[in-house]
Amino acid sequence: MVQLGYFYYIGSPQAMIGVLNKFRDQVITAEEERLPINFYLLIREEDGLDEFLRHHGFDSVLTLKRVKVFRRREKFNKMLFFHIEALKVLEVAFAENEAIVSRWFGFSPFFYRRISEMKSKWKRIFITEHHGNELEELKRRSKLAYFVEKFSADRCWKMIDGFIAVSESIAKMQLDRMNDENRRRFFKRYVVIPNGIRPDSMDICEIARWKKLENDITVNVGFVGAYPSEKFGLEHLILAFLNSNYNLELNIAGDAESWLKYFKRLAEMGIFLMSIEQEEPVVLKFSNVRRSRNKPNVRVMLNGFISRSSACKFFSKVHVAAAPLGVYSHAMPRMSSLKAIEYAARGVPFFMVGEDENFIGCKWVLSFRDLGRLRADRVVDFVREAHENLDRVQRELRTWIEKNVSWRVKLPKYIEFAKKLVEETSS
Repeated sequence: MVQLGYFYYIGSPQAMIGVLNKFRDQVITAEEERLPINFYLLIREEDGLDEFLRHHGFDSVLTLKRVKVFRRREKFNKMLFFHIEALKVLEVAFAENEAIVSRWFGFSPFFYRRISEMKSKWKRIFITEHHGNELEELKRRSKLAYFVEKFSADRCWKMIDGFIAVSESIAKMQLDRMNDENRRRFFKRYVVIPNGIRPDSMDICEIARWKKLENDITVNVGFVGAYPSEKFGLEHLILAFLNSNYNLELNIAGDAESWLKYFKRLAEMGIFLMSIEQEEPVVLKFSNVRRSRNKPNVRVMLNGFISRSSACKFFSKVHVAAAPLGVYSHAMPRMSSLKAIEYAARGVPFFMVGEDENFIGCKWVLSFRDLGRLRADRVVDFVREAHENLDRVQRELRTWIEKNVSWRVKLPKYIEFAKKLVEETSS
């Protein structure tokens, strides 16, 4: 069996708590199943980092023999310095494993040469992992990083032996990127492995029971997102209810101050009218910019950060959850959302825009084809149906996770793919 090294990098631990949870779940699963995988974590040193890791239960995982942790403080966010540190970690991984998996993070021109040297020195396989549209993400964050990625990607494609994508749409996107303007083709073997979870790490939550009151239909929606992003698309959900006869109470778990600034900016742009109804915890009231006969009660409650241990308390307020609504595009109609997986593992029915690779055919996931089809009445109907027999719905969601989405099912696929590439290279 092939010895696999898995390289993780974490910028802000608090902002990337979902990725850290994925890392922990994979490590524990590999340990429990005795899989030949070593993990290499490069994390930004911040004040209170040790306390943060202890609070979220990472300290015991980071001391396991199969895990090596590398910390970096100064200038970590600068692309050049980050690549230097990443190369140091990858050099350790190349020396200790037959194949290495690394998330694609915008390789610079000098980076691929050093990787190629390490591949040649140790005769190793290098696999990249892709979670989205990297070019668009880099374009939003840094113009320099965007142009470096755009014009050096072809060289970087030559150094990899294969890639992993979390959805078929993302795989197609990567294959399309391999064709430059001169039509030079860099075909690489790939496999689609959507995100997973360790079901044992969380309990089924007792969520709020939906009740239809006379002349008052209110849906309580939950959303977990550390910091606001356009890809979450919650403003579209708010507008859908403002243009309906139904009331919405949207509970958000994440940085309250950042979310407040985000909604204020949208209000200043004239998307909707907003007022602060309560200061602590923050409760926002929304109304339509256009006069309307419909006057639904649309409120947003900013709950602050939650941990895995306090998640059920948060979900006890909601009838249904929202997965990211703004990620969908015609180029990427399918995704693999960590948030969606956690909702389902806790037995919370949810809705989304587009499709999730993990939930194709799952009855208790409501998928809208695109944002233009997001409608409040369909959310209400979905909640009504799910809550007719909520206990059964929650059990079915949990069973779906255990059979299809558990890391026990998915991690061996990483090893199988790496083994295949090693055998092809050596033959």
